[in-house]
This record gives sequence, structure tokens and C-alpha cells, in this order.
Amino acid sequence: MASIFQKNNMLWMRYYDKRRGYTIPVALKLKDTRENRRKANEIKRQFEAELINGKNLRENTNNNSIRFSDAVEIFYSQRNIESNTKRIYEYAKDKFILAVGDIRVKEYSELDNLDFQNYLKKSKLTINTRSIITRHVSAYFNFFKKREWIKQNYITKIPIKEMPIETIKDNDINELLDYIQPRNIDAYLFVKILQLTGMRKSSALELRWEKIDFDEKIIYVENVKKDRTFPFPLTDEIEILLNNYGVKKSGRIFNYTEDGLKFWYRYQYKLWNENRYSMHQLRKTFITKLIDEKYTLYDVAALADHRNIETTRKHYAKVNAGRLREQLNRGNLFSKSSRNEQNIGEIREK
Repeated sequence: MASIFQKNNMLWMRYYDKRRGYTIPVALKLKDTRENRRKANEIKRQFEAELINGKNLRENTNNNSIRFSDAVEIFYSQRNIESNTKRIYEYAKDKFILAVGDIRVKEYSELDNLDFQNYLKKSKLTINTRSIITRHVSAYFNFFKKREWIKQNYITKIPIKEMPIETIKDNDINELLDYIQPRNIDAYLFVKILQLTGMRKSSALELRWEKIDFDEKIIYVENVKKDRTFPFPLTDEIEILLNNYGVKKSGRIFNYTEDGLKFWYRYQYKLWNENRYSMHQLRKTFITKLIDEKYTLYDVAALADHRNIETTRKHYAKVNAGRLREQLNRGNLFSKSSRNEQNIGEIREK
């Protein structure tokens, strides 16, 4: 009927409310200790007894008194959210609470939205990071509105700013790889795989030996964010790289975590005394090279695992436009017209 769980070293209780039709978490405000575990189980038993008798034990699940952090837990319980996505939601939640506090949901107003926007504006976060934060906080409040806990969603979403596509120079990536290889072969392989596949780093972290079919020449890559798997060609260069590294029958290829990837910046700083590139730029560079080599939009979308081809078109159209501009300039298609324009200029001078 009810269960005790731990979150951030604090004890919580959750139960399924048949009337509302969803699971409700309740903050017990007890640290996770052996003694408090006993207290929590006593609260649980009391709660279950009163629930059987038809009593409503917790006022803090009432629409008029539910706090933002508790409401967020209910939001999670109603959605099947991947761990990476949840981390973004949690990050946005923490920023919102830092800006305006963890108060009852119904007490938030337009003034809190203004305070939230000012807090983000004064921070050192990029415009697109602020956009992601506001978009996720707004999703919370849309959920609260649908539950009729609030009448209006006051959160203003900051629009995404289209950023120019910045790639890594060939000389720089080669210099960086030459620097990393003798110092850390695992780090070298990780970066080289990203360079040769354009893979998302979250996908590379989940790569397993048993997901590589050396007979069919296919790597089955997991898209962690979208919870799907897609095939990527096992090229000769990648196969040689893996064989030199040492192929295994099973298990994860890389034992890194997200925090373990900080070597990327550490080696850049040691080599250049500055951090020039993000790791994600390896993916952008890979896709840009595909376009430069005249791969079709559909092939680029397949290799980049863009489920919606409009994503490919939207983010990389500028790259293609730049290449076409250079070709048009070299082709000098309307040379006669150009001479006529020159004549027009001479006539005007006369």
C-alpha cells in the first residue's frame, strides 16, 4: 500500500491514491538513519491503518498546500523519464528553487517568474542553457495546471538562440590526439571513436562489445536520450582501431562516467593553455564533413541518428549553403551578366 524510499539522504513515503489515480510522494523530513528508518516504518503503518479506515492522513498532498518539490515528485511518478532527461529536470528544479524558493505551488505568481528570469539573466549561464531551464520548469507548471493545482502557468520560456556551427580544425584534433595517445590510451580511443562516428558521448559511454557485430560490420549504438538503438557501419578504420585496443567478448568498452570525461579539457589546457573546444564539437565536425563530402541529407540523418530529417536540415543547412556559395563563386555562371554590370557602372560614371 505504501513504501519508504530514500532521496538525497532523506526519507520519503509514497503511496497510490485511488481517488486521484496516481502515486503521491510524501516528504517525512527525516534523515536516512537506522533510528529514523524505524520511525518511518511506524508512520507507514499508521498511515496504512488510517487509509484503510478511510481517513486522509496527509494535508500536504492537498491541492491547496502541496509544495513545489513534492509536486515535482508527483510529476516524475506520472512520467517514464530517462535518467539523463531527469537530470536536466532536476537541474532546472534546483535553479528555480534557488531563485524563488520552495513554496506552495498555488502561491507562485508573475512576480516569482520575474525574479526567476532576473536570476537566470544575472547568472553566467549561456542563453541556450537558460532556455533549457525555463522550458523544463514550464513543463512542471503545465502539469500543475492540468491537475488544477494552479490556474495559470506564469513561467516565460526563453527561446533557443540559433548558434553558428563551430567545428574542430583538422590540425587541432590531430595535435590533441597525438598528445593524448601516449598518456592515456583509453581516453585516446574514446575521442577517436567520437571523431570517426559523430556519436553522442552518452551513446559512446554505453557502448558494449557484444553490440558490435564484426561479421556483419555493424555497431548497434544506443541512443540513451530517446531509448532506442540504431545501426552504425563498422568501418575498416574503426575495426582496426578496436582490434589494436584489444577486442573482448562482452562488457562495456569504456569505464568512464560523465565526470570522468573531464580529461578532454585537462589535456587541452596542458597542450594549449586554453580550452578551445567542447567534446560535442566532435559530433558537429563529423556531420559537417559528411555534408562537405556531398552525402545526401537522408544519409547524414541516418548516420547522425536524427529521427526527424528536419533536425538535419535545420541545423546543417548553413553548412551546405556555405559550400554551395563557394561553388557558385568558382563557377562564375553568369560571367556575361557580370560584364554587363561592369558596363553599367562605366556608363553611370560617364
